Amino acid sequence: MSTKRIIGKIDIKGNKVIKGIRFEGLKIIDELERFFSERESDYLVDEIYINNITGSLYDTHLDINILEKICKNIHIPVTVQGGINSLKEIENLFTHGASRVALNNSIIKDLIPLETLFKEFGSQAIVFSPSIRVNKKGEIDFYTNAGRELVKPKDNMDAYNYLYQLSEKGLIEVLLRFIDFDGVNKKIDDLTLNQLKKISTINIDTIVSGSMHLEDNFINAFEYGAQGIALSYIYIHNYERINNVRSIISKKWEVRK
Repeated sequence: MSTKRIIGKIDIKGNKVIKGIRFEGLKIIDELERFFSERESDYLVDEIYINNITGSLYDTHLDINILEKICKNIHIPVTVQGGINSLKEIENLFTHGASRVALNNSIIKDLIPLETLFKEFGSQAIVFSPSIRVNKKGEIDFYTNAGRELVKPKDNMDAYNYLYQLSEKGLIEVLLRFIDFDGVNKKIDDLTLNQLKKISTINIDTIVSGSMHLEDNFINAFEYGAQGIALSYIYIHNYERINNVRSIISKKWEVRK
């Protein structure tokens, strides 16, 4: 049995931690360094995911000096995303402490070929992290630029075949960010769960984000094949609850002790 992963996820803008609803109405929560100073325990979450949410939209980039300060005090993997559009920038992020980079725009628009990314950094260092909606037909739509731009994969492939093709090229992890469940208390619907179940049959680790602080949602996510969940709301507002989430998950699946 594979170990299920619990990831602490935050959105940032500049040096501020922010939180919105469905990628809109972004409100400042805290200074980035102060936020992490309260969450330095290596046992709170298994990994940390930092998303510069408007990076591609406004061509802004993560402050590498702040990243370096954060990573010096954290001894679990840190993944970063947002506005990353060159091999040089990726190398710089790794040099300053990032464990992996998550890409959406650069992969789905084929701005940086996957083969090049894997050759330069290895497949273990690259995550595909698309913003998605499941439409009324039960099909996945991909979005970029903070959920504002609908994008079709190459050759208009459906999500399953597109992700399968990426896996054949060497992709080993996808983090699905469900736009409609971001920042809200909403049960994941059957159409979305069915897509998750289908994608989870591909030979890649599937991580899900969006209302994962709700017990029904994270239990269903694992039941339908997810390897991990990304927690944003409780990581930001009530991080003491994460140990309780870990305890609930451990009753059915293996988790890091």
